[in-house]
Amino acid sequence: MAEKECEADKKFLAQCDDKNPVQHVKRDSGSSARRQIFASIVVNLTVMSSGMGLGYPATTLSLLTDPSSPMALTEEQGSWVASINTIFSPVGGLIASYTLDKYGRKKTLIAINILSIIAWSVIAFSSRTDINLMYIQIIGARILIGIVAGLSSSPSSVYSAEIASPKLRGRLTVFTSISISSGVFIIYMLGFFINNDWRLVGGIAGITSVFALFLLYFIPESPRWLLTKDRTEQAEKSLKRLNGKKNFKEELQQLSKQVHGNQEPGGRSLSKWEMLRRPEFYKPLFIMMTFFVFQQLSGTFVLMVYAVKFSISAGVTMDPFLFTVILGMTRVVGTAFVACLLDALGRKKPAIFGGLGMGFSMFGMALCIWNPSSMTQMMAAVLVIFHTFASTVGYLVIPFAMIAEVYPQRMRGFASGITVSFAYLLSFTTIKIYPTLLATIGSDYVCFLYGSVAFLGVLFIYIFLPETNRKTLQEIEELFAKK
Repeated sequence: MAEKECEADKKFLAQCDDKNPVQHVKRDSGSSARRQIFASIVVNLTVMSSGMGLGYPATTLSLLTDPSSPMALTEEQGSWVASINTIFSPVGGLIASYTLDKYGRKKTLIAINILSIIAWSVIAFSSRTDINLMYIQIIGARILIGIVAGLSSSPSSVYSAEIASPKLRGRLTVFTSISISSGVFIIYMLGFFINNDWRLVGGIAGITSVFALFLLYFIPESPRWLLTKDRTEQAEKSLKRLNGKKNFKEELQQLSKQVHGNQEPGGRSLSKWEMLRRPEFYKPLFIMMTFFVFQQLSGTFVLMVYAVKFSISAGVTMDPFLFTVILGMTRVVGTAFVACLLDALGRKKPAIFGGLGMGFSMFGMALCIWNPSSMTQMMAAVLVIFHTFASTVGYLVIPFAMIAEVYPQRMRGFASGITVSFAYLLSFTTIKIYPTLLATIGSDYVCFLYGSVAFLGVLFIYIFLPETNRKTLQEIEELFAKK
């Protein structure tokens, strides 16, 4: 009996060598896959609030600035309501870079939901008699929502990447984008059906955060993070909850080797400052930051925030609020589409397809603006819908999915937070200057500008973006470590 057990242990350890980390072991039973998927869905419900915050101005800004309302905001005040959250999103990203590694993935997610509930409650119960107080309350809530957006963009995808096997990782990291798209779509739907009460819309958005906070109780902390804090016993319990009621001591040992792999030959762990100078940190940081430059400067977030205004400027004559709902649904479908195909097609092919689709659709919209007619108005609507789908498949989803997998374990929280902070700083710039850009060069040249950036992004992706599909997190780290 002892000999059989010894032989089984040898066979197991042979599967878990350094070249084929523990994640390659055939342990993806239906039960463990379901547990990983459930945990990923729960943590990504937290992100839905930031999606709602992003899409909130698209359907409520016209109500807030309606001149017939006794509590109407000015156009300038409205532009600040739409964009001020993105100023503070980088702050949230910086906070996440600290809290993710210091306090863990789960506690960061709990804090995000608490902040979301406070922000939406302020909007729901804002003043109905004092317009100045109402404006201050909305701005304060939008600032908090911006911090939440920056905080929530990396913890859920990092958590999903750390608990998932390589076969599931692509789909699970995309759940973050699905949740953001779903949040935008839900807020569009609420704005369409409740088109006369922006406070009620905010209150319903807050309820989703209460639900997400409740469900977090049922998931464990990331075992990888627990091991970085030498909490081995808790890490083992976490693995059992995520993979079934089996003994994973050998797996835990292998995982521990990966987590503590950044050491000098003498066994000394590398400091954070030493890690900053290593290629496995600065190479992916440069690539991901550049990818986010193309994401933002191609108008991906502008179209999400200014969906109604952009559609009208492009010549779409359909009811703008109904069209916004269609765009929201398109974004959800696009995210689900890429989630289904990401593990089969990889990261580069969908990103290239998305960039080409964005470029051609933007150029097509510019031509429709130059030749207005009933036919081109219908064509413009089709092109805006296609652009939404293409941008979702390419530049919206892929960067957020990849930040969870390209950084080394010891720096994953820090690097993800810094990257997200940079992305949202760019987002504020593009969203705030869009109305000025529209008034200065016109909607046709805005489309040409966004389309040109999208095409340049395709070239960057083809040359520089690495393919991480089917690779373990350890293999990805080794890929960047090579000269």
